[in-house]
Amino acid sequence: MNYNMSASYSFRYQRFINGIPLMGDGVNIAVSGEDGHIVSYNLNWSDVKAPAADGAISAEQAGQGFASAPFFKLQYWLPTSIVFLKAGEKQDLKLVYQLQSSTGGAIDALTGKPLTLKPGEMINVFSGYGMGDTKGAMGQVATSSVPAPLTPQEQQEVDLTSKLLKQDEALAVVKQWLDIPDNLTLRSANLSSDWRSADNRIWNFNWADPSPNSNPGSSAKPQYLNARVNAVNGELVGFNRGYQSNPGEVKFDRAAMQKIAEDFLKKVQPERFQQAVLDSADSLGLYPGATPDSSGNFQYHRIVNGIDFPNNFLTVSVDPADGTITNYDLNWQDYNFPATDGILSQDQAVQAFLSQGPLTLAYVRIYTDGLPGDVRLVYLPLSQEQSAQTSNILDASSGKLLNYQGKPLDEGSKPYIFTDLNGVDGAQEIEALGEAGLFGDYGNQFNPQETMSAASLLRAMYYNQFGQNDSTMSLSDADILTKAKEQGWLKEDLQPGDPVSRELLAKILLRYAQLSKVAELKDIYQLKFQDADQISPDALGYIALATGSGILKVQGDTLAPQAAVSRAEAAAALYRAITWQNQ
Repeated sequence: MNYNMSASYSFRYQRFINGIPLMGDGVNIAVSGEDGHIVSYNLNWSDVKAPAADGAISAEQAGQGFASAPFFKLQYWLPTSIVFLKAGEKQDLKLVYQLQSSTGGAIDALTGKPLTLKPGEMINVFSGYGMGDTKGAMGQVATSSVPAPLTPQEQQEVDLTSKLLKQDEALAVVKQWLDIPDNLTLRSANLSSDWRSADNRIWNFNWADPSPNSNPGSSAKPQYLNARVNAVNGELVGFNRGYQSNPGEVKFDRAAMQKIAEDFLKKVQPERFQQAVLDSADSLGLYPGATPDSSGNFQYHRIVNGIDFPNNFLTVSVDPADGTITNYDLNWQDYNFPATDGILSQDQAVQAFLSQGPLTLAYVRIYTDGLPGDVRLVYLPLSQEQSAQTSNILDASSGKLLNYQGKPLDEGSKPYIFTDLNGVDGAQEIEALGEAGLFGDYGNQFNPQETMSAASLLRAMYYNQFGQNDSTMSLSDADILTKAKEQGWLKEDLQPGDPVSRELLAKILLRYAQLSKVAELKDIYQLKFQDADQISPDALGYIALATGSGILKVQGDTLAPQAAVSRAEAAAALYRAITWQNQ
């Protein structure tokens, strides 16, 4: 429930046939928490004939089939959250067991073997939880002029640049491996920083044909060429080129194209090619017997300590008409690879995985080329709370399921039922915030009389505004204060643990409610508090609006504007600010 918008409650009703869930079918409905009207409604109810469950094996037997299946593998894994590193730093990787299966680990409930799919078939249990790989991208183009005087960061960049390959040296690297066609002209050359490594710079070159249509009869006329060179160590990082070939003429089969690709890699990257293996259909989660690509595209992923690391790879594309290499890419960075000491065995990992997503009898529908087909009875690893898989990645050390940022799933947001609010003024408002997952600093203890800190208040406001997800919940207390300043809620220089005064509370909440312009009007506000002279001149309007609207409740005629407020007072005032804003 999000109190920043009209409060609503979402409900999901799973369809069952013969007491067994049919994956993908059910009803989704959302109801307004204010007046009970239906906010949204969606029905997905297939006209199917489900097979009887007679003859289905037990969950224990299905577990044996799951444990012996080849799709649960140990690998090094790079979380997909963006990490900006300082010079000399390396990103830490994780050792995980990852379920790699086009069926989500489905076990045929009649045979006890992994469910097999034919070419073009798929089932409907996926929802984007595969923790996809990060391919990476180039950073901002470095400028050639540097203002004076130089900052330490700028001086560091100058020192680094002085050691890099010059443009003509980088061009020589390209020409060492590639012939530049006579009809192509160098159109641009620039030096870029690589966001994946603060120590790395890339030379980017672009050649193009100034008159690409001048010779339409040519069967292999070069059109363009882009090439990238590591400016630190002189490696050819990648290239791609295009020309007018005859797509109907195929002279090379896949085996011949693979040899061309590997001969090239042995020349341009001999050491790294020895540390890589060709991606298989199984490693890509394709159906049994499939090839990663029937054309000339080949990808070789990195092996470290005998363990797969699919986030680092070499790719080559070969034209089947004439055997020309049209694309090459090196994605290979320097990481911290954790040791394998003390990790779970595969059997232990399987048990840990199934303990968090037990094999559950379910119906799944087979789709062939996008068209719905028969229903099959299977066992699937499902979360009992979600009736769906929530993650296919298991930490090899802790045995916990991980989200795409590499954090345990159980660290996500959850409602808090505070147990220490008896007799507390504003208890009902605080309970509502707890149900929304806010103010969980102490779990189910709210500690109402404790002084409210800046970080705790602003974190609750930020969660309410932007939701609780992997991105927002990974923010540190210092990050929260920075974000609050970016939003305009906080203009004061504070530390995360600083107490929130009553005057500061009024300012923050009215900025949050977008009333700061009105609060800052001059000479229109009068306050009758006995200690009004203790209010800062720039806070008069904020105090007047906060108390007049009821957001800030004051007992008696004494405000104590500079006094620190309790967690209970601040949280209740935040609830009133949210509801007042939504009126």
